[in-house]
Amino acid sequence: MRACSRTLPTLALALAIGFVIGLPADGEAEDAEAKPSPVGTRNYHLRAIEATGVSADGKGALRLLRSLLPRDENKAEIARLIELLGDDAFPKREAAEAGLMRIGVQAVPALQAAKELKQLETAARAGRLIARIKRQVENFTPAIVGAFGLIGRDRPAGGVAAILDALPMLDNAWAASQGSKLITRIATAADRKPLLAVLENAAPETVHIAAIEALAAISKGDELAGLERYMAATQPEAVQLAAARALGNRGHRPALAALVRLLESKDGTTRWKAMNLIKSLSGEEFEGEPSLEKLPAGSLRPIKEWLREKGPTAELHLPSEDVAEQ
Repeated sequence: MRACSRTLPTLALALAIGFVIGLPADGEAEDAEAKPSPVGTRNYHLRAIEATGVSADGKGALRLLRSLLPRDENKAEIARLIELLGDDAFPKREAAEAGLMRIGVQAVPALQAAKELKQLETAARAGRLIARIKRQVENFTPAIVGAFGLIGRDRPAGGVAAILDALPMLDNAWAASQGSKLITRIATAADRKPLLAVLENAAPETVHIAAIEALAAISKGDELAGLERYMAATQPEAVQLAAARALGNRGHRPALAALVRLLESKDGTTRWKAMNLIKSLSGEEFEGEPSLEKLPAGSLRPIKEWLREKGPTAELHLPSEDVAEQ
């Protein structure tokens, strides 16, 4: 099978043998985040991207990230193999899984969609393949982070879309956070279309959150109001919380009601985060606030009263402390 035959040769080699350059330890990660550009000096991320053979600039970074995506000539083969993951014949299922593993990272977007199918065998094998491929990509993570930094420095057209496409490939939380923060920092009105497109597909929750945060940063007026649906109770709570935080930090008051609703979450961490955001945005101290363990009886009454009586006109403290400290 001719999968990946036209991918950058050096990229294929890198994925095969793995990079010996690792990600920084926790303390080093903080230092890297403090720098204006992750590739401002010749550090390990820049050396990693140079090892792939692409130019160490925004255009080279785009070329590198786009090489991770399925090419038109591979899409039909990927679809055919995914269909075979649920075949009645065990040998065909095994052969299809092996074929998709050979294609590797370019198959991940289609596998993400297959993972959500009701066909249990297909979904299970797709999930297993994603995990195996991501372990392989982990060796390539320093080069991907280097590409993020070059895009942040040079701001090439299409940079936001390229980062959005790359994020589902990453299993490293620190690396994914670098891409997500960068999207919010560099997105412009020209990126609205790809950001909205991400929210309509089966991208991972973390990618949806990155898109919402970036859209909130570049939106105003009716555009902000259009993002309110991501605070709806039908959305995953992590998405609701991210949307409320992003919109709240733009002074969009409906976010306050969404945060108050999240105080009734069954998840203690969600309640704790929502309360911290409410206190930070409002500047108020509320007694009897919800703990991580349980929701004390009557604890929401003063908060709901404040929302009803003062929420529509109260001065908001922007940005909330959790964002200001990032």
